[in-house]
Amino acid sequence: MLVLASSSPRRRRLLEEHGVAFTVVESGIDESLLTRGQAGPHDWVMALAYIKARSVADAINKRSPELACLVLGADTMCLDGGKLLGKPSSAGEARLMLARFIDAQHEVVTGVAIVNPQTGQREVFADLAVVRWGNVDADAVERYIESGDWRGKAGGYNLAERVAEGWPIEVVGDPASVMGLPVSRVIESLEAFDSNEPTPEGATDA
Repeated sequence: MLVLASSSPRRRRLLEEHGVAFTVVESGIDESLLTRGQAGPHDWVMALAYIKARSVADAINKRSPELACLVLGADTMCLDGGKLLGKPSSAGEARLMLARFIDAQHEVVTGVAIVNPQTGQREVFADLAVVRWGNVDADAVERYIESGDWRGKAGGYNLAERVAEGWPIEVVGDPASVMGLPVSRVIESLEAFDSNEPTPEGATDA
């Protein structure tokens, strides 16, 4: 059983599209209350992903310690010129973020954490992709800002939605990672967790 410690509809959709069964338990972690300190970008998104996964894992252990499951946490941020860009808090902030991307490239880093609540086994990693934007018409950007669709999105945009709208955006790396979850790599990690499960006492290999 997989538990997704995220309210992100994009992460849910990515898992569903890859046929991964899961249930959602939101972590309730308020990222705005956490400080990055001296952590580098990759370490920070991995830390946030782990905090979310660990929070849900601890809650499961408290309520249902007998439940066999894996908890998946993730966090995505844009990295532009060494500056981490999370989710914009206002239309003005979203406008400034998008303006930085036009006719330029930036990086998107997604941190992933998988935790076994019963054993404490965990895997934490970061996946990086480079996103290149061409010229986006100012009117198109303004219509997008007015739509409010930038809310809740790292860097103020969703890759699939913007490409579908005809925005000139290319990705070097895993597009799914830009959308919030490097699903193929996550599935490989989940399968590795399953293969590392201890053999029940008395059981033998076929």
